[in-house]
Amino acid sequence: MQKERKVGLDVLKSFAILFVVSVHFFLNTQFYETPILGGGMYLQVCLQAIFMSCIPLFLLISGYVGTKVDISWSYFKKILNIIAIYFLYSLLAVIYKKFHMQEVESLKQWVIDILTFKANSYSWYVNMYIGLFLISPFLNILFNNLKNKRERQVLVAVLLFISAVPDFLNGRFISVMQFPTYWVDFYPVGFYFLGSYIREYKPKLKKGYNIILFLLVLAFETFFEVYAAKGSLYVAYMGTFGSLIRLILAVLIFMFFYEIQVKNRFIKGFVTLVSLLSLDIYLASYVTDKVVYGLVNKYIYTTQDKIVFWIVPIVLTSFLLAFVIAFIRSKVFRARGTKMKLVGNKSIPS
Repeated sequence: MQKERKVGLDVLKSFAILFVVSVHFFLNTQFYETPILGGGMYLQVCLQAIFMSCIPLFLLISGYVGTKVDISWSYFKKILNIIAIYFLYSLLAVIYKKFHMQEVESLKQWVIDILTFKANSYSWYVNMYIGLFLISPFLNILFNNLKNKRERQVLVAVLLFISAVPDFLNGRFISVMQFPTYWVDFYPVGFYFLGSYIREYKPKLKKGYNIILFLLVLAFETFFEVYAAKGSLYVAYMGTFGSLIRLILAVLIFMFFYEIQVKNRFIKGFVTLVSLLSLDIYLASYVTDKVVYGLVNKYIYTTQDKIVFWIVPIVLTSFLLAFVIAFIRSKVFRARGTKMKLVGNKSIPS
């Protein structure tokens, strides 16, 4: 009997991929080149803080759903689906660059760009996730063979201390000390183990307390980002995707939704489909962002503090276009009987 999908994870993946497309709003407008002054810019700092939880969310989900996979050919061959989808959308990016953006590169260079994850500039996560996917069964051996809850807590705490803590604290106490940063890029493993821990022990937090904590952490982050900018440019004072503060926001979102029940069949079906197509949507959004923001910057954009009031239609347009491309891809390849299938709950690339 096929195990029923956990709809809470589909809801979280839907939020996460929508947050990814939303983060690109700041990348494709002039947020990072505009002084943080005025209500419109303060609002954008707050929204950016929320949306930056996207990658931590995907990693938590990866740990949650992947903690029981073991070393087997049936598991490892699933990486071929991810690689095939990546190559397809990299080829789409190359075609768009060559024929619409009129970029001139040799065939050899295009191939190199695809193989080095440069053809589609959003594919850095795929680059990282392939490695995480391959080592996950070995990480699970470590996690599942620890003796008790206490040892697993220590494992998670140590990994976060050497990765997420330095990304959060460095720059704030530099006159006193500098945290070692060699293991900062190891944060995906720490976040993965935290997702595994949540699955194993199902920690609970009352919804009211969860919302209050989320708002307090968000206010804290927004205030200090605005303060650090001092009327100049955004400086990522609170850190990047691997920062402890990003993880805390992601955990609070995760805790709020991961056991949620959805009764409406239409909503349940839609979030499940978005979840299944999350990798496609993410990679397809490179091209849809180019199209949408090209039009936005030509016909709508005036100043950065005002463009934020267009964020919902802009992001939703790019998201829905990417969703349509993803849906067509899934139907075309399945109709032709290929082996490329939708990536399900156990493959969580963003």
